Amino acid sequence: MGKDLHSLELLERHHKFPGAYTFKVIAFHGPGLASELAAAVRGVVGREPRELSTRPSRSGRYLGVTLEVDVASAGEVLKIYEALKDVEGIVVLV
Repeated sequence: MGKDLHSLELLERHHKFPGAYTFKVIAFHGPGLASELAAAVRGVVGREPRELSTRPSRSGRYLGVTLEVDVASAGEVLKIYEALKDVEGIVVLV
């Protein structure tokens, strides 16, 4: 609980809510990865990300995904992070 409280305080201090929030993901490149990430967001906020872009690594092994999402609160941001963590193959989530 302490970590979540600290994260909430940081988010509220450095971001304006409601508003757009950007999530960046690096994951093993696989079919449907971007769709799975969008579905995770949709499961929390009930709508598609405002923007979703992808960029494969040079080798094609990894895929970078940027999701811009309209969020209502810092708590919603943390819920989205939790939902994204459940997507298989994620290496980095920021």
